[in-house]
Amino acid sequence: MSDVKREFYQLLQTNEAVFDFIQSVALEGVWYGDLENPTRRWLNAKCYALLGYGPDKRPDWRELIHPDDRGAATHFDLDEFEAGDPAPEMHLRYIHRDQRVLRVTYRPWLVRNQQGEPIRLIGAQTSVTYPTPESLLTPEQQSLYQGILTNQSMYVVKTDLAGKYTFMNPYFSQVFEVKAGELLGTFSLETIYLDDHQACIEAVTQCLQQPGQVCKVQFRKPLPQGGLRHTQWEFIAQLSALSQAIELLCIGYDVTEKVRIDNDFNRLMSTTGEALISLSPDGVLRYVAPSWARLYGYSPGEMAGQAFGVFIHPDDRATWASALTAVVERGTGLSVDQRINHKNGTWVWSAARISIDVLREELFITCSDITDRKQAEAAQQESDQRFQDLADNVREIYWVRALHEPTFLYMNPAYETFSGLSRQSVYQNALAFLDCIVEEDQPVAREGVLSPEPVSSFRFRIRHRAGRLYWMEARVFLLKNEQGLPIRRIGVATDITTAVEKEQLLTQSLANEQTLNRLKSQFISTASHEFRTPLTVISSSAELVKYYANVEASRPTRALIDKHADTIYQQTVFLSELITDTLTLSKIEEGQVTVQREETDLVALSQSVVRLTFGDRADGRQVVIRMVGNAVGVFVDKKLMAHVLTNLLSNAFKFSSANPGLTLCYVPGEVTVAVSDKGIGIPEQDRPFLFGKFFRASNAGHIQGTGLGLSICQEYMRLQGGELELESQEGVGSTFTIRFPLS
Repeated sequence: MSDVKREFYQLLQTNEAVFDFIQSVALEGVWYGDLENPTRRWLNAKCYALLGYGPDKRPDWRELIHPDDRGAATHFDLDEFEAGDPAPEMHLRYIHRDQRVLRVTYRPWLVRNQQGEPIRLIGAQTSVTYPTPESLLTPEQQSLYQGILTNQSMYVVKTDLAGKYTFMNPYFSQVFEVKAGELLGTFSLETIYLDDHQACIEAVTQCLQQPGQVCKVQFRKPLPQGGLRHTQWEFIAQLSALSQAIELLCIGYDVTEKVRIDNDFNRLMSTTGEALISLSPDGVLRYVAPSWARLYGYSPGEMAGQAFGVFIHPDDRATWASALTAVVERGTGLSVDQRINHKNGTWVWSAARISIDVLREELFITCSDITDRKQAEAAQQESDQRFQDLADNVREIYWVRALHEPTFLYMNPAYETFSGLSRQSVYQNALAFLDCIVEEDQPVAREGVLSPEPVSSFRFRIRHRAGRLYWMEARVFLLKNEQGLPIRRIGVATDITTAVEKEQLLTQSLANEQTLNRLKSQFISTASHEFRTPLTVISSSAELVKYYANVEASRPTRALIDKHADTIYQQTVFLSELITDTLTLSKIEEGQVTVQREETDLVALSQSVVRLTFGDRADGRQVVIRMVGNAVGVFVDKKLMAHVLTNLLSNAFKFSSANPGLTLCYVPGEVTVAVSDKGIGIPEQDRPFLFGKFFRASNAGHIQGTGLGLSICQEYMRLQGGELELESQEGVGSTFTIRFPLS
């Protein structure tokens, strides 16, 4: 094919349009062929390289094309070409040497002769898709690859050559508090500290100029709470099969803590250190290092020739002189802490190391500032003293125990106050603290105080040697050092005698109340039973009086006798209802009401209650029943439900002169039964108390009632899983609504 190749390069040299087309479009390969003889085709080196073949092994170009695309590669629709222009983008699949299928996008160019007839075709490839088949990666390699991308201790991102994000691993999104979808396609420079932009650009430039080389750079990112996050990044250009950079792989590590430590170390080294001086054996300064000025403010010239002792605190000079003499006489070094006068007038605590040369002709002193340490020691002593004062005066038993041994290191005087025993006894024998504890509480106290693990809290009783009993609540916890390691066991026992006595009193009061409730219930039950017998006799006697009065109908006193007999009968009925309601309420409070819920037709139940109880009234009034929706079964106790309906309808008749209404409404998820009247209504201020025991509305004084009916109705509804609600307007009427949820 050397003649085809030669012809191609001659065409490039003589045809500027074709040359510009190749330069502007072709990125990864060019081929050139004869339209009349498709076997005469030449592919440049880039084409073979991207398919995995070197110069020595180049098969027939037709064998490289996917079998399904070979027809399209050799037959073209020449009508798609315009004179002098390339055709639209086309696609072709190649078979790589390792059997991967590569998808190639290219633009063809039609070459014509002088008569304008098409004779040759040029294909300029613009992009290649390089798939990575699963078969090329072992499971272990695939796991490693995914591990790098999702590693939870380093950031992994990719950008295109324009600097736009194309990938980021979850750890990057988590640490930088962004969502991957929000950053993909955006410029990476926008997320980098402005002052680091130039460093980033230089690193990327170097990376692209040196393919395969790792370029390192450090970035900063401001944090919302203040400060900067420091990250170390390594850039490497990802190359195509033709060794051309196609994207950047960026791997980063958080180095904030390392930067902080380095900064702290550098700052420490620049602000602390040791000051060196030399003395003659008699203590006169011979040499003063420049570091002395940094620690103590004096320049070498200001100190030279003076006795070093004049710079030492008067209270420390005797110690200094003794140490100096010992070093000179023994020829060995030693250390001493002393205060040195700073030029600004303050005293600086210093650790001085004194040494002497072999000939004992010169002394060397290295001093370091230990003011902070001395201040810390003084503060610790002060803190220990404050703790001692506090622990000695509080009314809580406070102790300190060794970490691994059952030994008391400290016990405050409160122990003696509550026990009447000496603290010295527990120092000598740790188990001696049990001597003051009530015998049955000793196992709990022993475990709580001497257990190797902290106990949150426990109670025990202490009996003073004089006989007084104290209730104590103790808690034990670990005392830790600055490194978080436990060093002591601390215990505190608080006097809770008053609180316990109150608890006991409350318990006794509750027991007494329960006893009284039982007596009350017993009385109600007995009284109700005993009251019913005479009431029955009275009621029967009233009926007999009316009967015999009617026998002697001619007597003028008959009407008067009837009146008083009716009064007796009505009062006995009222008293009987009161007793019945009181007994019912008592059973409810004691939980003695048995509920037997079963699927019930509320429409039939309501009609039965109306027919049996209100069907033959002397005044001719009757209940108007209305139903909305399709009736369904509701699980209720028929007996309790009948009682509620009877009570509500009786009230509607009692407090109104019109016909009461009974509306059953079935809607999805709920059934309601509403009893309404057009009576006197309930004053607004009375409504919150209407369901209370023995409560009656302020405008119902002339109408007889026990004040217990509505309270019983509400309890019956609660026992059945329903609700009872009220809507009322004084002078207009009232509506009581029963609600049952449908499951």
